Amino acid sequence: MSFFVAQKTLERIEWTELVDLWAEHCRTPQGRALLLAQRASESLFAQSAGEAAERLALTSEARRLLDLEKAPGLGGIGSQLEANFTRAEKGGLLDGGALRDIGASLATLHAVRDSLKRNQGIAAQLAEL
Repeated sequence: MSFFVAQKTLERIEWTELVDLWAEHCRTPQGRALLLAQRASESLFAQSAGEAAERLALTSEARRLLDLEKAPGLGGIGSQLEANFTRAEKGGLLDGGALRDIGASLATLHAVRDSLKRNQGIAAQLAEL
């Protein structure tokens, strides 16, 4: 069964404004851009009860990690990753700052992976992702 939300309902709950508020709390520019790009899309909504349950389980695991102060930090994700990767794909040169940005981002991603592996008992589904 497909899920549908009427435009009038979205307007009543000020959906666009809610998504804009969430975007202010995104930790990375890429996350913010992804969220804002999907603002008007139904992909932000679960399309079935099963999908809603899966998303709720992931959210519960993340909340548990936060409550136990075991959530991995995302502070090292660079703000220019996409631009740097695009430049590199086109054969462009990356300066030291761009390489440092990519290196710091990779280190952060490895730390997140390692943290989720260590906390697999608390957040098994997140560790699987």
